[in-house]
Amino acid sequence: MKIGWKLKTGEERYLTLWKSVDDPSPGSFAYRLDINGLPQLIIDRGSMKKYRTRPWNGIGFGSVPAVPSLVFKPTVVSNENELYYTYEAVSNAITMRLWLNQLGYLQCLILNRGSSEWEVLYSAPFDQCFIPKSQEGRGTKKSLSMNCVRESSLECQKGDGFLRLEGVKVPDLLKVQLNMSMSLKKCEAECLKNCSCTAHANLNISEEVSSLLMWHGDLIDIREVSEVYRGEDVYIRRSVSNLRSTHDSSTRNRSEAILLVSIISSTIFLGLVFCIIWKESKK
Repeated sequence: MKIGWKLKTGEERYLTLWKSVDDPSPGSFAYRLDINGLPQLIIDRGSMKKYRTRPWNGIGFGSVPAVPSLVFKPTVVSNENELYYTYEAVSNAITMRLWLNQLGYLQCLILNRGSSEWEVLYSAPFDQCFIPKSQEGRGTKKSLSMNCVRESSLECQKGDGFLRLEGVKVPDLLKVQLNMSMSLKKCEAECLKNCSCTAHANLNISEEVSSLLMWHGDLIDIREVSEVYRGEDVYIRRSVSNLRSTHDSSTRNRSEAILLVSIISSTIFLGLVFCIIWKESKK
């Protein structure tokens, strides 16, 4: 199965659901390859995205389970005629299919040779919004909008820095700059020179090859990723006041932890002393 585009004719191949159980005409949701920027798989309803993977990195799409790599091999083919995504099972004993249901959820199903029951390999969407644009959408999978944005605006002044978000899905590729040769340190310096630069990340394509991405403007759809899924480290630009607040909060939490440990240790010590004195008095 191919999901993607014929570049010369503009023809698109995508997966869609039935309008209803009895009506095979196209429904409202579609699973397709978004080729604006780096290729990424999305589930949309019209112009509204419900879900997207991490961009293709030459090996696979991030924010999909790490387990499927043992079951199937994903591939993105890019040439002057076509740009499409396809996959193949690693064993002839496995049959695979994708299914998009009426709620816009995708399931990858597998059928093992000798079995009569399809098993769910993974489902999507499965990740949670990191910083929702509205409180109404916080932590809910039912919300169609993916407008996850920063909590405060940038002041763009000397002293700006970056907050590292570990193991997340990178923001949507609405306005990005790609560089295949820049180091992470130089990327950070270049980002700070431009007030419109709001984040940067290093996408590991392989042990030898990586690419640097810089985002300009709003950061949309940063998602928390479970440990069983692939995520990236994203460096979010923060103003000097936000960084100071984050540092003060971390220092305060560390001090509270040290105080708590000291109280517990003192309590245990005094308890032991009391027990020794009590035993000596009984002799």
